[in-house]
Amino acid sequence: DPGTFCRCAVHKALPDLLGTLPDTDVGSSPDEALVTRDDDHPASAAAIRAINKRTPSTPAPAHTHPHLSDAWCAAFLQRRTAATRTHAITTATLNALRERPPTATISPDTEKAISQLASTNALFHWHIQFPSIWSGSRQGFDVVIGNPPFLNQLETATATARRVETLARALSKGQLRGYTDLSAAFLLRATQLTAPGGRLCLVQPQSLLAAKDAKPVRDAVLHAACLESLWVSNAHVFKGVSVFTCAPTLRRNGPRRGRLTRSAGAQYTALKPIRVDCDALIGQETWAHLAAAANGIPELSLPAGPDLATLATATADFRDQYYGLDGFLIESDALTGRIDDTRFPKLITSGLIDLAHNLWGSIQTRILKQRWNAPRIDRTRMEREGTLGPWLTLRMVPKLLVATQTRVLEVIADEQGVLAPGIPLISVMPREPSDVWRIAAAIASPVASLIAMHRYAGTAMTADAIKLSASQVLGLPLPTRSDAWDAGAALFRAAFESHDAAARELLLDTFGQHLCEAYGLNAADTDAVLTWWTRRRVQRRGRVRIP
Repeated sequence: DPGTFCRCAVHKALPDLLGTLPDTDVGSSPDEALVTRDDDHPASAAAIRAINKRTPSTPAPAHTHPHLSDAWCAAFLQRRTAATRTHAITTATLNALRERPPTATISPDTEKAISQLASTNALFHWHIQFPSIWSGSRQGFDVVIGNPPFLNQLETATATARRVETLARALSKGQLRGYTDLSAAFLLRATQLTAPGGRLCLVQPQSLLAAKDAKPVRDAVLHAACLESLWVSNAHVFKGVSVFTCAPTLRRNGPRRGRLTRSAGAQYTALKPIRVDCDALIGQETWAHLAAAANGIPELSLPAGPDLATLATATADFRDQYYGLDGFLIESDALTGRIDDTRFPKLITSGLIDLAHNLWGSIQTRILKQRWNAPRIDRTRMEREGTLGPWLTLRMVPKLLVATQTRVLEVIADEQGVLAPGIPLISVMPREPSDVWRIAAAIASPVASLIAMHRYAGTAMTADAIKLSASQVLGLPLPTRSDAWDAGAALFRAAFESHDAAARELLLDTFGQHLCEAYGLNAADTDAVLTWWTRRRVQRRGRVRIP
């Protein structure tokens, strides 16, 4: 009720997204509205697009005519068939609706189609439903709150859902991309609904803070509003919700620099506030560092300088490589005599990589729905009969193999270039092969794990795991003190070559100390980072293993 103290909107269902706002340009039916879908009649769809392209249009805000908003959205949702060709919703329809009164060029069938599509899809135009909220100089709600649906519910195989998805993307003005979670679309819409000076707060999955596809939404939200508080929970506080959640509170047109209040868990335990610069935050890859304290990650000034890309390249392999192995794997014990590792390279999976320890041959792994004790690739036969010969040649070079979905960054060295990577491993190839152990030490360092969690926490299968892409690995900073770095690299190599588990752990303890020094950390920060990293190393056996 606009007459009450606070004008408040509650976000909770998909129809809240499917409707125009006063500034939506409904002057024409855009090209993306008329894309041919699987259930369209191709010739009819092509003819409708051709007519639409020839129809002149002018920009028109959504409030010019109530029925215009329904028609603009319906153009995205209408099937193009031989039957609907005569009453297709196009720019010509929108031009006619802008006239007062609407011209007779809109057929009764077209009117009926618009009404049916609006009703079926529950189109909800906020400025039409709440006209008093969008009148006067201060337009929008004082408060927008909600717990919207999670997961990318628009990314399905049906043509109808594709139409809804395209409409939602158009209403977001291009900010919804790729696999953006549906909840992020609600956050963006909430920002659009909030009046200057008003506040909004929506429950979100923690992936909002770091997911690559959510970055356009994060940036768009920060262009319009500033972050005032952040709640993060690593417990399942909502019944039936399997993901970990967060809730950012933002203020439209608020101060661009200020204090961010933070809390965590079901009891809203207060965390140390930090200063945020929203303009600077727009340029950053993620917001994950804002939740570091809630995840028990030490917060300190992290090193800046050259990154790993100056010394190496990196790549990740995908499904084509995985399924291309089918038929070319062989167990080591099926071979006789001395085995040539270049002709029969060992296949390494993520589950076979531990910190400075190659587990190949000591534990089983699962590949292509089959368990293997010591899997190898029959390279000669693959090059003769398969498609992955060129791929394998590119991978058989000195490199580092980095696991994913781990508690700390876990890497092994392949100095001789005889190991073949399985998905989802990241292969890091030094520009100079002699840098193998220095690069391995940098990636495996406590500081690299800390930075990875600061930047990307929330993107893995569990909130407490690290998941990096190849480009993100290359973005890790390098140590700045060469002496401590070299000493640490030697210790990491000794740990990797050790056959004694207890000795390996002791070497890694000393290695961690040297690498903290190599990154220039002071004594207090070193103690905090090593305590955190050592605890996670002890827990790493419980990581999610993906073969």
